[in-house]
Amino acid sequence: MQGWAKGKPKAPGVVFDSKSQFPISPVSVRNETCLACHENGQRMNWHGSKMEQAGVACTSCHAVHATKDPVLAKETQPEICFTCHAQQRAERFEYSHHPMREGKVACSDCHNPHGSPGPYSNITCRLAQSPSVNLMALRLQV
Repeated sequence: MQGWAKGKPKAPGVVFDSKSQFPISPVSVRNETCLACHENGQRMNWHGSKMEQAGVACTSCHAVHATKDPVLAKETQPEICFTCHAQQRAERFEYSHHPMREGKVACSDCHNPHGSPGPYSNITCRLAQSPSVNLMALRLQV
């Protein structure tokens, strides 16, 4: 909303971008605005998720109403996730790694940053939720 009061632009109700001439709105206000329309499907478990508890804003990862949101594209998604997940960034260069460098998987192929029901609150892949063969073998050796 643009308005003029005494020659100055009126601040919008919610400011998403830190590059705005107005102070950015609190994370909770920005997220409430997004979730007013986008609280279904994979976002239904946002409330109480690890990301919400950590104070992550929707706009920390997503571009607001962009024609092509980089976090939704398999090719560009990992770099956005890696801005916070430095350990995972380093692990992709190990000999045995998830094939992200090769463009075969993206973070969201197994992880739902919007939260998931159950004890594995951000893992969507059932295989990843159950103990792995390596973990089972390790338990047998202990």
